[in-house]
Amino acid sequence: MTWSSIWLSRFEMGPFEWAWRCLTYGRLVPFLKLGRAPLNLNYSDVSAMDRV
Repeated sequence: MTWSSIWLSRFEMGPFEWAWRCLTYGRLVPFLKLGRAPLNLNYSDVSAMDRV
């Protein structure tokens, strides 16, 4: 349970949920929480992904 709390403090979802959503949506979905996004992330792309 401790590992789960640490994981979810950094990521939006678990690895299996992420893989399932990618397969279901037919594209890659964001994995990191927005507050910890890489510096080179294009935020116009993120807003388009949030509308799903």
